[in-house]
Amino acid sequence: PDSTLAIQADRVAQTAADLARVPDVAARAVRDSKSSLTSKELLDQSQVEPRENSDILVFKVDSDKPAVARQLATGYAKAFSGYRAELDTRALQLAQQGLRARLRELSARGDEESRLYSQLEDKQQQLS
Repeated sequence: PDSTLAIQADRVAQTAADLARVPDVAARAVRDSKSSLTSKELLDQSQVEPRENSDILVFKVDSDKPAVARQLATGYAKAFSGYRAELDTRALQLAQQGLRARLRELSARGDEESRLYSQLEDKQQQLS
């Protein structure tokens, strides 16, 4: 087996875990869970780790009350999921905008029959 693929998969999972630790995700989790914690307190009392050999993140929150820990960990995971979806959607929208702009430029120059125009149209279809 190719060990570089395993290393790349581990890096992707670790990057996702690191992304889950940004203050905006913690703030969403606190807000959505209706917790009295601040986002900093949640970050201080929690861990996000990739599960070994998988694409799954494990969200853990330390609390004296197991029900509170579960509620916050679940809220944290949901907040990350929403945050990640927004980032992915934004990236797709920016790519689509860039393609439309480039197609307009080529069209304005009369290059609608060019190979590049055709390739960009194909990319636009793939992103739609």
